[in-house]
Amino acid sequence: MSEIQAFRLIPVPMHLDDPRWHKSWRQKPCLVFEVSEARARAAASEFFSTLDGSVHGSVAGYPWEDPHLVTCEPHVAVGRSSTAAAITDLGGEVINRADYEDV
Repeated sequence: MSEIQAFRLIPVPMHLDDPRWHKSWRQKPCLVFEVSEARARAAASEFFSTLDGSVHGSVAGYPWEDPHLVTCEPHVAVGRSSTAAAITDLGGEVINRADYEDV
């Protein structure tokens, strides 16, 4: 098992008009706790994915996985092992999907 790291994912402001952002219900920075950048990006894509199937079929790819749309900075090693990702805002508050369902 690999050590968990915190990855700071930051959407690039000048690319927020990319159509792939319609597939995500969040366009703000976040921290993802995972073992690699690729897994952090994949976890963000899965967690922030909208449930609107019509958008998913018409636009290929997810914004969180594209380095041109979202920068990724290793933030800090957490020093524990785990197999589950956690996603928080930059202040450390856990992001609850239910809080954003009507947004």
